[in-house]
Amino acid sequence: MRRRLLIALSILVCLAGGILYWRSVERRRAAASAAQAHREHLNEAYAPIAAYMSAPPGETPCESAYNAFQAFAAKSEEVGQALPWESFPDKPTFLQRCSALPEGDQNCLEPRYQAKNLDACNDTHHRLRKDNVLYVSRGGPLGASH
Repeated sequence: MRRRLLIALSILVCLAGGILYWRSVERRRAAASAAQAHREHLNEAYAPIAAYMSAPPGETPCESAYNAFQAFAAKSEEVGQALPWESFPDKPTFLQRCSALPEGDQNCLEPRYQAKNLDACNDTHHRLRKDNVLYVSRGGPLGASH
């Protein structure tokens, strides 16, 4: 009798351990699945920025900036994200506007330079975007003085 009780208790302990192990594996699978979904969301959300940063360099900082903006726009459209501008000029117009900027502003538009000089370029980007210097940002027309 005592032996049967020990066998029954051993079976119950093994079953309980198995159930606990199975639940912990399921929790890890669920967490891994959630983490994968989060990674995929981030990859999609940052895809336009990655395209911007990896756009082919041009012969000038302005041409590099144009290439970067076009890569950003193409990837944004591909993943269904809204663009930060209402309208964007054609290449000759963009290059004309850009080349009229001071050299420091032009350099800050080139993605690789910008990445290495974030502090110096932050104000430039905010000013150019706010004033609609190169393109019409969401929220306002291109100023008459530009």
